[in-house]
Amino acid sequence: MFKHRSLAGTLLVVMAGTLFALAPGASAQDDPTIARPGAGPGGGPSGGSSKADFPKFEDVTKDYSKVISSADGNPGMYTLYRDKDGDLLAELPRNFTKQKIFLAYTIKGGISTSGVQTGDMYAYWKRFGKRLALVEPNFATRSTGDAQSKSGYKRVYTDRVILDVPILTMGPGGGPVINLSDLFLSRSTSFFGGRTSGANTRLAKTVKAKSFPKNVELAFEMPLSSGRFGTIYYSLAEIPENTGYRPREADERIGYFITSHRDIGNASEETPYVRYINRWHLQKADPSLQMSPPKEPIVFYIEHTTPVRYRRWVRDGVLEWNKAFEKVGIVNAIEVYQQDEMTGAHMEKDPEDARYNFILWTNSGMGFAIGPSRVHPKTGQILDADIVMDEGFITGWVRTWEKLVPQTAMENFGPLTMKWLEERPEWDPRVRLVDPSMRETVLQELAIERATRTTTGHPAFESDPTLLGDDEYDGLVHRISQVNGSCQHCAVRAMDVAMFRLNPDLFLQQGRGPRAQGPQGQRRGRRR
Repeated sequence: MFKHRSLAGTLLVVMAGTLFALAPGASAQDDPTIARPGAGPGGGPSGGSSKADFPKFEDVTKDYSKVISSADGNPGMYTLYRDKDGDLLAELPRNFTKQKIFLAYTIKGGISTSGVQTGDMYAYWKRFGKRLALVEPNFATRSTGDAQSKSGYKRVYTDRVILDVPILTMGPGGGPVINLSDLFLSRSTSFFGGRTSGANTRLAKTVKAKSFPKNVELAFEMPLSSGRFGTIYYSLAEIPENTGYRPREADERIGYFITSHRDIGNASEETPYVRYINRWHLQKADPSLQMSPPKEPIVFYIEHTTPVRYRRWVRDGVLEWNKAFEKVGIVNAIEVYQQDEMTGAHMEKDPEDARYNFILWTNSGMGFAIGPSRVHPKTGQILDADIVMDEGFITGWVRTWEKLVPQTAMENFGPLTMKWLEERPEWDPRVRLVDPSMRETVLQELAIERATRTTTGHPAFESDPTLLGDDEYDGLVHRISQVNGSCQHCAVRAMDVAMFRLNPDLFLQQGRGPRAQGPQGQRRGRRR
């Protein structure tokens, strides 16, 4: 029960990186520094090359079939075509230069940190004659100053080309056709760096290719440099410029994850850096109400890989945040749904899909939980958040409970108490707080420890109190928790003993151990 409640409590801490209160701020829509895809060489839809300059669409796609992603057959953000070997082509829309793209990428499987968000970028397409470039705007430095300042800014702080690909032909919708496999598979190091360097793309296969009205989802499996199969995942979504979101500047007195940029437009400011907190776009459905449901709730899905025995506690940990949002007048701000393989509930959703917030479960022995989020680089608005929890994290809590808590309980015991416990080892916290099946083993270990001492009495008397040396008691005389050799702080294992006051039964192990006499002869039992 303890580890389950700790799981829910820890989930609260991890989610603190993505959930914060709301307040108005400067308007994101008034930012005049948004990068605009210029005409440039071949920058228009035709780019100076007519449709006749390219091979015929029918010839280029003769071995490809159109991918139908949605049940209603509505056109997707891009039109995808796939051949029998999994090679992917995509026709972009005619107005592709006006689209702002949020590109998120993740290594879905094959490494110890599978599922942890790898990176993301805000980008746009720009045409150069018969080539198409993916460009990342420069939001790190901006200018909100006068016209001269903005002109100087544009001269120095330019956008960055991520990569470019050839235009194969022009599609029937009037947009350019490119090879997505070449873009995202063969050149994956542009996104994943060394993680996919040396991968064997000759053995790669497309495991997912879907295009929806506002997003495209792609996944490729291939042997990584280690030879192990890995899966890389891309999620592309169109981001509208006007969402009504208003960024909020960070307050240095309160800790937040932030999105920052340098504003060179006003030299009189104390600092050129502007810091926005990362937060959700959460609004009241009815602002006139003191307590209102949200206009759009924050929705999390618990991945089907989460063990059934933990699902309740994970859900409770997430929903606990609703109490915080009630303080600002929003009820049921967060909703949680369980993805389940047996019933098929929500199995059509992928954790790597930037449209969905997921709580993932892994068993790579990471020993921690992590809650990364993806935010809009201009405003700090959270667009996607995933929490990754590992079985090793739970194992660590069990180890803490079984090993470190009993040891921490010894910290403030003086020599008289220690002597009393030696005579009555069944009351030693190191015995009482372990699993009953392990108590005999611990008793034997304590007996061996006493037998190996060179003197009688407390082991602190064997040390030199004048200097700090290699012995655990050296120089520590007259410091209670250290005199007895049980200080856990140096081992990063200190835990507040007051935790036991929350439930004395955890310490007494009532009904599971011997009913021995206490130090004053009274019988131990529950305090009334």
